[in-house]
Amino acid sequence: NNPFSPNAEIPLFPTYKSFSATASLTYTIGQKYITRPDGKFYTESNFPKITVLYKKGFNGVFGSDIDYDFAKVEIAQDRIGLGLWGYTSFLVGAGKFLNNDKVYYPEYKHFAGNISTIFPPNLRKFQYLDFYQFSTNQQYFEAHVEHNFAGFFLNKVPLLRKAKLEEFIGGGYLSSPEKRNYKEFYFGIQRLVLRVSYGFAYDGPTKLTQGFRIAYGF
Repeated sequence: NNPFSPNAEIPLFPTYKSFSATASLTYTIGQKYITRPDGKFYTESNFPKITVLYKKGFNGVFGSDIDYDFAKVEIAQDRIGLGLWGYTSFLVGAGKFLNNDKVYYPEYKHFAGNISTIFPPNLRKFQYLDFYQFSTNQQYFEAHVEHNFAGFFLNKVPLLRKAKLEEFIGGGYLSSPEKRNYKEFYFGIQRLVLRVSYGFAYDGPTKLTQGFRIAYGF
């Protein structure tokens, strides 16, 4: 299927063979662990996690038609405690095709978009970005941040305190040569595994869309 021409019989890429290898390394700053009789267990770190990934597309190996080198780095941390103000989670990443001599569309860097009103929560996912809109075979930068106030405001309302609702705000940013400045902002409330939010998405200064989102799951 061609996502850019769904009603036309126009192939987005030719038939090709692919052989690639990926290596990644993740390092958590200040990572500690405890030892028990049944093994070692990592404890939650107060510092970010750094991930470095390199992917090589080989040309000519087992008839492979691709030829590229891709590298990326990500820094992320979940639930940074801010006392009574709740907690913050973030992810920042950047990547680049160091060599893109032969990169067919499925081999591009694709981003986690969303066009559904209801979806599983994921900090890495853009809540309003169309799939494949920013897919690139060059370089990119993305950032995601979300803060959960853990009921800091709603618990001050007597009628809402027993509901144990948590308010949150968040946003995402993405830039690639295809589209320079995609931004989205959202706010909402959650209760256990269910959350409802409302947000806005912009391409530069132009508003693309706005609407409700419902997320469920951990």
